Amino acid sequence: RRSMFALKDDVREKYAKYYVENVFEALTEPGEWYLDRAEGKLYYLPMPGEQLDTLEAYAPRTEYLLKLEGAADAGQYVEFLRFEGLTFRHSAWSQPKGGGERFGKPGVEFAAAPQAAFNVPAAIHLSGARYCAIEDCTIEHIGWYGVELLDGCLGNRVVGNEIHDLGAGGVKLDGADAHGNPALRTGNNRITDNHIYDGGHVFHSACGILSVHSFGNSFSHNHIHDFYYTGISCGWVWGYAENVSKNNRIEKNHIHDLGKKLLSDMGGIYTLGVQPGTVLRGNLIHDVEKWNYGGWAIYPDEGSSYLTIENNVCYDTNAQVFHQHYGRENIVRNNILAFGEEGIARHSRIGGNPGDLLVPREAGR
Repeated sequence: RRSMFALKDDVREKYAKYYVENVFEALTEPGEWYLDRAEGKLYYLPMPGEQLDTLEAYAPRTEYLLKLEGAADAGQYVEFLRFEGLTFRHSAWSQPKGGGERFGKPGVEFAAAPQAAFNVPAAIHLSGARYCAIEDCTIEHIGWYGVELLDGCLGNRVVGNEIHDLGAGGVKLDGADAHGNPALRTGNNRITDNHIYDGGHVFHSACGILSVHSFGNSFSHNHIHDFYYTGISCGWVWGYAENVSKNNRIEKNHIHDLGKKLLSDMGGIYTLGVQPGTVLRGNLIHDVEKWNYGGWAIYPDEGSSYLTIENNVCYDTNAQVFHQHYGRENIVRNNILAFGEEGIARHSRIGGNPGDLLVPREAGR
């Protein structure tokens, strides 16, 4: 597989940071292990107090733990199923196929995960599902994302779950974009009251919650922390073109301890594109630390327009606290923004590209 980018630092005139896994010569510290695939042997250095004859170890092979698959384009849905109080744990991971399609390189399979690890699947997979629920479950030790709601998922609930120790992120939503089949659009789901944390261990760019092309959702009352990238990401259109993402409510989430000085260009809450009706309200966001640039608490990125951003409390970032990349007609009011190492607010690339299409607010509604 090919690299996504040249192997250099994204800002500084230095080589990129990298690490190498599964090197026998580096097996020096307690808790480390090495798999010799040719010999079929696993080497492990025990932690203090551990005894190999009583040690429990898991080597998962299954990547998917639950699949609900309907055919929304044919009007055939998986409906009214409820999974409550269950524990899903120990799933494997592999590099997913594709990744280049949405970056203008169809057929290219990248060695790394793209932005937000958007092409990484989830252990619990729903497509063509409506009015189903994953509630009060534990989802842990997962190789990919925890839960995904894909093409044609409508009116589902992911509520009250403990989702942690993740190879990628917590919850992912995606469906047809503005040019796709309307029957495959995803929306009106409720992702609330979840504790989502300790992720990005394999795919570092994954998010706590990722909404790619999806509308009318509630992302509220979630506690999201300890990821290397963004807490909640909403939208997947760079610029002013038509966008499925609209009327999403991102309210009263507690988001903190992101970035950890590993990655750049992230936000506690990150948005893209024209999103009439989308509201960012009452969120508590703090402790966002970038590597080179872009450790912001709230980050309306390229083309983010018609947002209402109000009553949020944001502090302790090592860039500015708020950054509006180019966008139009946003309302930013009554927020508390404090303790940004590089300032409080930033506005960049004002206006965007000449000739960019701006969808009227009324058309978006």
